[in-house]
Amino acid sequence: MVASDLCADVNDFLGEFNAHKGMQLTRDAFPAVPASHYPPSLMISDQPTAISSPRSFNRSIRSNSTYMSSCFQTSTSISTAPPPHGPPPPHRQRPSLPTTSLLVCEFVGFQTCDALFDPDDEESWISHIVDDHLNNILPRVSMCWFCNDVPRFKAVSKSREDREVCFRERMRHIAGHFRHGCSREQMRPDFFFLDHVYQHGLISEEVFQWAKRFHEVPQIPNLYPAGWRPGQEEEVVVEAEVNRSHRRRLSGRDRGPQGYYR
Repeated sequence: MVASDLCADVNDFLGEFNAHKGMQLTRDAFPAVPASHYPPSLMISDQPTAISSPRSFNRSIRSNSTYMSSCFQTSTSISTAPPPHGPPPPHRQRPSLPTTSLLVCEFVGFQTCDALFDPDDEESWISHIVDDHLNNILPRVSMCWFCNDVPRFKAVSKSREDREVCFRERMRHIAGHFRHGCSREQMRPDFFFLDHVYQHGLISEEVFQWAKRFHEVPQIPNLYPAGWRPGQEEEVVVEAEVNRSHRRRLSGRDRGPQGYYR
């Protein structure tokens, strides 16, 4: 058979080649093909169908995995153990995000209201102050509770509409401070607002005087207020005993030069 002889010759050649290379001959490198009784035309036209090996099949399954599954595989493969060399230095650490504080009623500073509002509900917070406390009597000039970035909020005119626009702008500015972590303990009194609510009878005289005593810097204890004058008291005369010899020396100095008279 021609095919059998050809395969035998090839195997003999490979055997000699591998012997020179120090490799063991593999007898089934090219298995002998038995003679076929089918006509050559049928053997030529019938092409074999390639079958994927198990290894390539597994690779195709992995390649067909979805993006979502690869995300889960990636996330679960990341180690959560602490770094072997300890935490990163301070300049490499990410700053923590500030905690958002609740919106506080402005009249909490006057000890009259403790209402709190969600930071995302600015409208209810502003309406509570405007309607429930100010009776829609809004100041023309006011300031921020926390910062000096805006020297003052001043309405362009005395009209109610301009006052409301200015006041709402101020309150939205203050709400931004609460969202960045400011709290009621950091609030400062707005003395423009304080004068306004006192002049319109929205707070009592006692509360007004109490709020005016606020200072941003620590005060020295036992410090008298400006304009204080001591009361008049009877003078206490202290008599000191003078040494007689010292008294004689002083009296001798007061005398004029002494002359001798015959």
